[in-house]
Amino acid sequence: MRPQPGAGSPSYCEPCRAGTYCPDPGHTGQPNIQGKPCRASYQCPEGSVTETLCVAGSYCGPQTGTPTPCPGGYLCPEGSHTYSTPKQMCPFPYYCPANISAMLPCDGGFMPVNVSGRRDSRERSCLRCEAGTYRPGVATELRCMTCPPGYHCPAGTETYLRNPCSAGYYCPPGSPLPVPCPPGTYGKSSHAKHLGDCYPCPAGTFNHLFSQMACFPCGSSSFSLAGSASCTCLGLNRAFQQSDGSCVCMAGFIFFNELDQKSSTSDSDLDCQPEVNERCGSGEVRLAWSRECVPPTGHICNLTCGQEGGTLNVELGM
Repeated sequence: MRPQPGAGSPSYCEPCRAGTYCPDPGHTGQPNIQGKPCRASYQCPEGSVTETLCVAGSYCGPQTGTPTPCPGGYLCPEGSHTYSTPKQMCPFPYYCPANISAMLPCDGGFMPVNVSGRRDSRERSCLRCEAGTYRPGVATELRCMTCPPGYHCPAGTETYLRNPCSAGYYCPPGSPLPVPCPPGTYGKSSHAKHLGDCYPCPAGTFNHLFSQMACFPCGSSSFSLAGSASCTCLGLNRAFQQSDGSCVCMAGFIFFNELDQKSSTSDSDLDCQPEVNERCGSGEVRLAWSRECVPPTGHICNLTCGQEGGTLNVELGM
């Protein structure tokens, strides 16, 4: 355009100012002495030939060169001339961040909540589902729903199908985490729903741990009833060893095997009897490992301590 006469070349023409537009004179038959004002709902950057609908996510008042971003909590579809009409307020159950043209639903694992003021962010408008509940991303139900049996739902769960109850556990309705099968039982299948899905260990087996998928066998020197967390030794004064299923003498007891050899740590179904130690003489010390009585000053520790030797501790017998 050029508001003054006397131009000698096109370089004397100025770009149409922002907020106005200058139509092609070849179409209008009129020279552009000054730009035409851009109407509301349209945008006209500097040098515009025509009006352009205001970009979505913004609004354009009269003579707009650069659109104004739509504030949070409102909707501005393409061609908006303002943001504050009743129809442009972001409604429940959606939220509308700034510079947006479409309503956003709460993500999966969140539910919409009523708030005072504008619904301008997910943090204000959506609440994370509590542990033991879930809500799909695309759902007609607005509230978080109870996690069904056989599944567990940590906080913020979108779909329970990703969290099946593993074997060795059970999941009642509303489970935030799987519940382990207790000692004396085992869980053999996934998707267990209640404690009854944890089966008692059969007779002759035991389970001393939580969340097991099978039970451990008792050894030949022990037995158990159904649902046992340990086995009972056949021999008296014996202690069952959960690590390997053996039965060894309790502390202070020994037994003699078929060869009349003394032992306290061997597995057997024979009874153990109290160990009787000889009375140590005056000034003697009982060795912890052999129960022998020795004089502390004359005892050589090389066998235990190596060539460097050592000193016998009279209190510990070592």
